[in-house]
Amino acid sequence: PKDMKLLELIRNRYSCRNYKPTGVEQEKIDYIMECVRLAPSACNRQPWTFRIVTKKEDRQKLSQCYNREWFASAPVMIIASILHDEEWVRGDGKHHGDIDIAIAVEHLCLAATEQGLGTCWVCNFDAERCKTLLGLSDHEEPAVLIPLGYPADEPKDKKRKAINEIVKVNISAGMMLFSSFFCANAQEPIPGVIITGQNNHNWPVSHQAIKTTLESSRLFSLDVAISPSQGEDMTHFSVDFSKYKLVVLDYNGDNWSSAMNTAFMDYVRNGGGVVVYHAADNAFTDWKEYNEMIALGGWGGRNEASGPYFYWKDGALCEDNSPGVGGSHGFRHEYVLACRTASHPIIKGLPVHWKHASDELYDRMRGPGGIKDLLYTAFSSPGQKGSGREEPLIFTVEHGKGRIFHIMIGHCGDSLEDNPAMQCAGFQTLLLRGAEWCATGKVSQPVPKDFPTADKISLRPNYQPNR
Repeated sequence: PKDMKLLELIRNRYSCRNYKPTGVEQEKIDYIMECVRLAPSACNRQPWTFRIVTKKEDRQKLSQCYNREWFASAPVMIIASILHDEEWVRGDGKHHGDIDIAIAVEHLCLAATEQGLGTCWVCNFDAERCKTLLGLSDHEEPAVLIPLGYPADEPKDKKRKAINEIVKVNISAGMMLFSSFFCANAQEPIPGVIITGQNNHNWPVSHQAIKTTLESSRLFSLDVAISPSQGEDMTHFSVDFSKYKLVVLDYNGDNWSSAMNTAFMDYVRNGGGVVVYHAADNAFTDWKEYNEMIALGGWGGRNEASGPYFYWKDGALCEDNSPGVGGSHGFRHEYVLACRTASHPIIKGLPVHWKHASDELYDRMRGPGGIKDLLYTAFSSPGQKGSGREEPLIFTVEHGKGRIFHIMIGHCGDSLEDNPAMQCAGFQTLLLRGAEWCATGKVSQPVPKDFPTADKISLRPNYQPNR
């Protein structure tokens, strides 16, 4: 069987529904899983786990999720699950985890056929019961059960559509012209990474919203680096920053390793672009260079030792060295942002005043300062339990050769659907333009037609730009 050509393998694979009690050799299981490991996936996310069940009592439990006698006869059962927090999401909102898992499972089935083993796709099972049985997290979905073993039945003739029913050839002059134009004008997306995984905010939702917003522009291709959980060993958490032109920080948690700190700061000093999103300015209170890079921060024990307060007054950025905690906000509410550097590429052509959807308004932020270009401020109203000052919310910082875009707005909601601050067209536009500027030093995007006005908010529920 190992000498079979691919077409022969495909023809020999079938849905096996009767298995011999003979166990499967470990080396064959290892070979099959290596074939799974090498399966392609969108943006190489590999958003899957494969759990192998061989113990009789565990197979009996799993059989409760798909109560078929033939299924229970398999000596090995494999659960293929989708990790929804790692899957790639297309610009129109299509999640590709189901496609990725299908590719990997078919690798498994063909590898098993090569090894003389039988398999069967089982999708009509009790997924919720399976999820409870395995103790899976909310972001992990059991998608396919695959019984594995030596066949005790014979393959039946395959019934498939004729080739002319499924293959359509349509090469018109217009299509060829379009293809040539597209290929000539397509640009490689900017490679970036979102660092997340620990945050006192809803990072499983926020990083997906950021990723979809940026990738739907077709300007970016983003990986996601998810840290260990809080309190776990951070020693081996690392990012190869040399692969990226953009780093988006959606992280507020345990300290990174010294090696990670050094690699990150080398990346910034040497010209890397960084977006500091919302609560990322709460992180790393005691890391001096990080605080210089973000300019202003809050919470995490920050106080007058962290630097002065900064606020806008009488046409200038003012300092206040009085003692007090760093970082606060009042109630979430809609508020108006005011432009302070209209000529900067990130906000050039955008309204001088625009109304943001319901969000936190960070105030009383402290730090070393070093703001290069203050882009937008907003008044933190005492009526909303705010500071009573005009607070700097969106600005740029230079650190070495690196470009930093710090955006304090965009508090994440409970879900992608209930997320007004990140659905705001103003937030998404600034995130996109700021990210492009960080990575390239320029902004090529036009001013969108749906940008908020001074008295009216504008939402993009699907996190896609208005084309």
